[in-house]
Amino acid sequence: MQEMAKVYNKIKFTWCNSDDASELVDKFDVNQVPTIALFHPHKLQPELIENPSPERLSQIVDDQQEFYTKWFEDEKKKAFMEIDGMVKSPFFMFIKGTPE
Repeated sequence: MQEMAKVYNKIKFTWCNSDDASELVDKFDVNQVPTIALFHPHKLQPELIENPSPERLSQIVDDQQEFYTKWFEDEKKKAFMEIDGMVKSPFFMFIKGTPE
């Protein structure tokens, strides 16, 4: 896992001992060790992958990194288009401070 954390430095990796983390095992209904839990910012429940091979795990991480890189770029484009539309309007101002 340490090698993957170096290669995929934008992804947070951690591990836990299933014997010491029985609450997590129960909460996420883990039935097999090892189980990888992928937590996504836009999903309520993690994606669980049971007993993946090293090749499969690398493919999953590659796919997720590709997905989130594209997602981030798409969100950035939408934000810039929104800002561009605002500043091209006849009247526009940014006000700093609180509404009061």
